[in-house]
Order: sequence, then structure tokens, then C-alpha cells
Amino acid sequence: MTKESSVAMKTRSVRFNAESIKELEKVSKEKGVSASVLMRIALDVYIQRERLADDLSEMESRLSVSITRSQKEVERVKDDIQLVVAIVDQLIKFQLYATPDVLDADFANAVGSRRYDGFLVELRNSFDVVKKRSSLANVVDAQRASVDGNSV
Repeated sequence: MTKESSVAMKTRSVRFNAESIKELEKVSKEKGVSASVLMRIALDVYIQRERLADDLSEMESRLSVSITRSQKEVERVKDDIQLVVAIVDQLIKFQLYATPDVLDADFANAVGSRRYDGFLVELRNSFDVVKKRSSLANVVDAQRASVDGNSV
């Protein structure tokens, strides 16, 4: 469109109603361009909008597939979390029901502290990576240090 004179133009016949012709002539006078230039601009804009609409429709379709896939993954993660919670629940119940009461409070504190320290060590070890420690292991270490500092 920028170099209309250098591009070979083909002729097409288009029929308009009287009202459209009046509006076309009015706008072409206001813009200072011929009616044929205005129609070519309008056609170019229409084609661009249609292409954009097609592109947006394709993107929407891909986005919909991606969202559906993500929702399925979230559901799987929810199931995994529920399984972990159920396992932890069963382990805690077993520990509470299987551990006999200790009558001596000082002995109970010593045994509980030893068990807790052992738990923290095993938890940290299970989350350590070959050369990179997980953030959970660092949190456990910090928690253990604060417990050791509080008991001194």
C-alpha cells in the first residue's frame, strides 16, 4: 500500500448501498484520500484483524490444552500430598499407641530429646543431596541449633 503506483493493481467491482456510498465519500473527503484508497485500507485492516483473530484462537486453544494439563498435574500432586498425610498420620498413631508411658519425667525428657535429635539427624540425612543440601536440611539444622541453644 505504501507504493501503490509501483504495484500492479487489479480491478474488482463492489456494490454498496446508498448509505454506505455517502459514508465512504464523507470519510474520504475528511481524510483527503480517494474512496478506492480508503476501501483498500479498510480491506487491509479487516484482513489483519481476521489473521489476528485466527492467531488468538490458536493461542487460546494451546493455552486451554496447557491449563488442562496443569490441572491434571495439580490433581496428581494433591493425591500425592493426601497419601503422604495419611502415611504420616498412621506413623504418628503407631508411635503414640506403641510407645509406653514413662513414669519418670526427667527420664521421659531425656528419651524424648534423644529420639527427637535422632529424628532430626535422619530427616536431614534423607534430604541431603551429594554436594548440595536441600533447603529443608538447612531449616532442620537451624531448628536443631535453636533447640540445642534453648536446652543449654
